[in-house]
Amino acid sequence: MARKATGQVVKRDGAGGRTFALRFRAYGKRRYVTLGTAAEGWTHVKAEEELANVLADVRRGIWTPSERSEQREPPPEPTFHEFASEWLESLTGPRSSVHPE
Repeated sequence: MARKATGQVVKRDGAGGRTFALRFRAYGKRRYVTLGTAAEGWTHVKAEEELANVLADVRRGIWTPSERSEQREPPPEPTFHEFASEWLESLTGPRSSVHPE
């Protein structure tokens, strides 16, 4: 038996305002679907309702991913170590693993 479809509402604040999206599992894959912005009328309550509708469609087997609505999930924020290492390298240039004598 397949694992039960679960998901969550993702809110991102950016230059264009707050954007709502859905992240859920369907048909053995992790899916990410952007809904729209707060300026377009999306709220957390409305996004939760859409998530419930999508998960019901997944459970019934009638949900199909569309190329337009489904996008790649944004990359995760770098850890402090990753950020600091990249920043330091941008200041000093690439470091050689062999030290001159």
